[in-house]
Amino acid sequence: MPRCAAARHRRKDKKQQDPPMDSRLLVLCFGNFIVGTGTLIVPGMLPALAHGLGVTVPVAAQLITAFAFTVCVTAPPLAALTARFDRRALLIGVQLLFAGGHQACAFASSLNELLVLRVLSSFGAALFTAQAASTAALLVSTDRRGGAIAFVFVGWSLASVIGMPLGAYVSETVGWPAGFVIVGIGALLAAAAVHLTIPRGLMIVPIGRAMWASLFGNTMSNGWPCISPAQRCIPILRRCCMAIYGTAIICATT
Repeated sequence: MPRCAAARHRRKDKKQQDPPMDSRLLVLCFGNFIVGTGTLIVPGMLPALAHGLGVTVPVAAQLITAFAFTVCVTAPPLAALTARFDRRALLIGVQLLFAGGHQACAFASSLNELLVLRVLSSFGAALFTAQAASTAALLVSTDRRGGAIAFVFVGWSLASVIGMPLGAYVSETVGWPAGFVIVGIGALLAAAAVHLTIPRGLMIVPIGRAMWASLFGNTMSNGWPCISPAQRCIPILRRCCMAIYGTAIICATT
C-alpha cells in the first residue's frame, strides 16, 4: 500500500509540474504545416501541371528546383535583414506573402509566370520557419525552449506526409489551381491565428559586429592559441556548407 500511495503521489506531482500546451505554439506549428504543404504540394501535382502548361514533367520540375534553391540561398540573409523586426508583424507579413503568392499561382497561364510566382512565394518559406522557431523560443521559459522549437517543427513533419498526396489528389480531382488556392487559404488562416495569439513586441537580439568579432576573433578562450584565423574558419565554413547543402538536398528530393 505505501508503494502504491507513493506512485500515485509521484504521478500527481508530475501532472502538476508539466505545464499545459501553449496554444501559441500550436499556431506556429500550423503555420509551419502550411509553409511545408505549400512547398511539397508541387511534386504531387507535377503531371497535372505539365499537362496544363503544355510542357514535359522534367521541365515542370524546374518549379521544385527554383523554389528549393531560393529558400536555401535567401534564408540566412533574410533572417539577418529582418532581425530587428517585431516577430508578430513579421510572421503575419510572411504568411500574407505566402498566401498572395499561392493565390496568384492559381491563375498562372505559363511556366515562366509560375516560376516567378513560386520564387516570390519561396521568400515566405525561407523566412517563416526560422522566425517561427525563434518566436517559440521567446514564448516559453529557458528550460522549455528545446521542446517548444521541436514542437513547432512538427508542422513540417506533418506536411511531408500530407503535402504531396494532397497535391496529387487535388490536381487529379479538381485541377492543379485548386491546390494553390487551398494553400493560400491556409496561409490566410495562419496569418489570422498569429494576429490573434502572438503578442506584440517580441524581438530578438541581432548579431552585431562585436558578436561576430568574438566568434571569429583570435581569442585564447576558444582553446586555439596556435591556430591561425584562416585555419580556424575552415571547420566553421565546412559546417555552414553542410547545412546549406543538406537543406538543398532535402528540399529538392521531397
